[in-house]
Formats: sequence, C-alpha cells, structure tokens
Amino acid sequence: MPASKSLLPFLPRWLKGALLAAVLINFRSLPTYWHWKVWYPALAAHFLARVRGLVPHLRQLPSRGADPFAVVSRKPYRAFPDDCDWNGHLSNSSYAKNLDASRMKACIDLFTPMFSAGGWMALGGADYSFVKEIPALAAYEVEITIAGFGDKWMELQGTFITRPKSKTSKASSTSLPELSPNLLSDASPSHSGTATPITPRVAPRADGAIVHCISVSTYCFKLGRLTIPPAVALSFCGYGKDSNWARTEELFLSKDGKSSSPKRAREWLKEGWKLEEPSILEEFEAKGKRLGQKGEAMRAALASFGLSRED
Repeated sequence: MPASKSLLPFLPRWLKGALLAAVLINFRSLPTYWHWKVWYPALAAHFLARVRGLVPHLRQLPSRGADPFAVVSRKPYRAFPDDCDWNGHLSNSSYAKNLDASRMKACIDLFTPMFSAGGWMALGGADYSFVKEIPALAAYEVEITIAGFGDKWMELQGTFITRPKSKTSKASSTSLPELSPNLLSDASPSHSGTATPITPRVAPRADGAIVHCISVSTYCFKLGRLTIPPAVALSFCGYGKDSNWARTEELFLSKDGKSSSPKRAREWLKEGWKLEEPSILEEFEAKGKRLGQKGEAMRAALASFGLSRED
C-alpha cells in the first residue's frame, strides 16, 4: 500500500519487517498468552466433565487405585528465544514461569476430585536447584510427581528434563517405560540405603533423560477456609486401596444413584472422613513418604544425584 496509508509511515520498511519478526518470535510472551497456557488444563477438564458427565469423567483419572508416588504429570516445552537469556540458554525466570502451567496441569491430573467437590489448592512456596542449563531451542519436559506430605502441607516435585536423541538413550527410555521419575524414591528418609553418587552434571537419569532443574513446591488443600489434611485429599482422590475410589464415586452420585452432585462429597471432606475406621491418615502414613520439615524434599531429591546445597 502507499506509504502515506501504511501503518507507522514514518518507519522504513526494513524496520517494520524487523519489528514484525520480533513480535512473531516472541508471541509466547504477549499479553494473556501466559494466562491461557496456565488455565487451559482447568478449562479443558471442566469441558470434558460437562460432556462426559462428572462421574464418567472421574473414572478416566490416573489416580484411580494408584500409588500416589508413582503417578506422573508431564508437559512438553521448547526453549524459544523469548524464554532465553543472552547466554543462549533458558533463563532462570522462565523455569518459574513455565512451572506455573505444569503445576496447574499436575493439580488437575492428580487431584481433580478435590476441585470437583469445590476444593482448591494454595501454593505456600517453591524452591529451585539448577543442575544443568537448557540450551536455546532445545525441547524439554517438566515432570510433576508427589514427593511427600506432612500434616498440612504436600510437596510436589518438578523435574525439568531433556531426552537426548542418541540411540543409547532411546533404548534406555523404551526399556524402562514404567520407571517413576520421582527422585525421592531412592533417597527418602524412609529407605535404609543411601543414594549412589553419580556425575551429576553429565550423567543421564536411569531412563536416559538428563535432569536440568529440580523444583519442590509446597501446597495445602482447602475447602473454603477449611484446610484438608493431604492424606484425606489422597484418599478422596481415589489413591490407594480400591475402596477409596468406590467411596468417592458413591459420594459424587446423588441419592438416586444416577445424577452427579458434589454436596455429599463436600460434607465428607468437612467431617465425614473423621468417622471412618481404620483411620484414613494411617493408610498413607504407612507408605513412609511423609516429609514434614521445610527443605527436606529438596535435600532428598538432590541426594539422589549425589548433590547437596553446597555443591
């Protein structure tokens, strides 16, 4: 179009092209993109529950009868230029920004029944340890697992990994499809053995993945202003013995046994769980994954790689 009618006519064409290219390269940092990325898992879950029906949707969840420390939520990323610094690798701030979306997805994947009953999760803090940089344009994943819990707080472990494309790493990855990435599995205080030291900044994980960053986020479960013990939340979400899931499914069904209603589920979360025998708290305490002291989960995760805060 004529220069007199063009956008920003006082700028030369080459500069307009450069500005357009900069916007396109950095579109993931435009306003509202972060909000959409974070809230998409919650919106998608709400839509699926509407389409399928609440109880049929809950039956699709990975928590049904599962070991809570073996379920993994994964989200893929790529280190695009807007997330990288002048050193050519993922900026430290981008770990926190992208972990927001991964944690939201993990909370939906791991604890949907809590949200369906009107509950929510409050973030109490987050800790990071950087092990190895992620190069610009590299594809990486964030894995979220349940690390442990105390009487009030639950620790979620986030592990930033890359998967090398070498034949060796592919063979290792395919030969261990069920391996849990939870670094606490061999370093928890409940284990009698000690973690085997490795070359932490070079050697891959047992499944071939390279660990770049470890994060531990502390959450508590809330129903209104009432705090729900993590063990109760795990039981309510269907983890553990089969009867846990059967009870939760029944709670979400109305008295006619056909329609879905969260009313009875909320009442159970408030007071009903206290009446159950044996105690719900005892079931998950027996698993030996309670981490009550601040920083204990991070120390255990680092120890599994032969690392400490002083390294």
